[in-house]
Amino acid sequence: MKSNMSIKCPSCMGSDLVFNRDKGELICRKCGTVLYMDNIDLGPEWRAYSEEHVERRKRIGAPLSYMRVDLGLLTYPTGEDSRNIKQLSQVHLSYRERKLQNILNEIERLGERLKLRKFEKETAAQIVRKTVSQSLVRKRYRPATIAAASILLSCRLYNSPVSLREIIKAVMDPKVKDTHVSKIYRSLTKALNIKVKFDADQQLLNLVFRKMDNQFDPIIYNTAAEILRSARKIRIGTGKSPNSLVGAAIYLSLKLNGIDITQSEIAKLANTTEVTVRARIKELMSNLDIVLDI
Repeated sequence: MKSNMSIKCPSCMGSDLVFNRDKGELICRKCGTVLYMDNIDLGPEWRAYSEEHVERRKRIGAPLSYMRVDLGLLTYPTGEDSRNIKQLSQVHLSYRERKLQNILNEIERLGERLKLRKFEKETAAQIVRKTVSQSLVRKRYRPATIAAASILLSCRLYNSPVSLREIIKAVMDPKVKDTHVSKIYRSLTKALNIKVKFDADQQLLNLVFRKMDNQFDPIIYNTAAEILRSARKIRIGTGKSPNSLVGAAIYLSLKLNGIDITQSEIAKLANTTEVTVRARIKELMSNLDIVLDI
């Protein structure tokens, strides 16, 4: 990298200078004189001579995560020093931190059973952190109950097709009641001033794609969502079952992207009839000017 033309080499008066970042030196290319030496090395304090050596020596940890009590900032000893690490880590946790850890463990367990995405679990963990730090839940509920309420709120925020019944079933604890989870859910939305916007179309769209096991590209989902938005703007399907409209939008999106699927398969995924889906498909094609051979 060439330097400013105002700086010149005192030996040859040349201005063709280069800065060596590895050594921190400003060198004249013409005569090789070192004009300036920066003694501050901004790199690591260790040396490595291969990629394997670099991976073994670097100490950069995992990214920050709300799913961990310490946010992933703390490091623990390894090898012989880690024999009593479990005991040592529990000694430094306060009552509130231990309570938070139990709830986060429940969120991780429920997230695996419900097949939640990472950002949904992170949002639930962030809600739990605010709940515990501000003591929003006064009564002593079980950790699984608070975790279930935070997951329900997180899924509602993202319009994920996860119902309260599914969450209670995944908890697998008869002492966790749906009435308790609903009560905590309502208190959290009120205390945290969270306004949940319910979008039936998007939730049904997520539900159908969830049944498909995400085997298609995101462009198919975006196309179906755009068809739904355009249909609602001109009031297509008003007063009709939203399942049939969502199924028709997904069918058209798949066909537009060159993927073959039958109307009966879409009707089964959308939990509606094939005749209703066919009627919504014709209505969408005529009103949105979609030209397609079906």
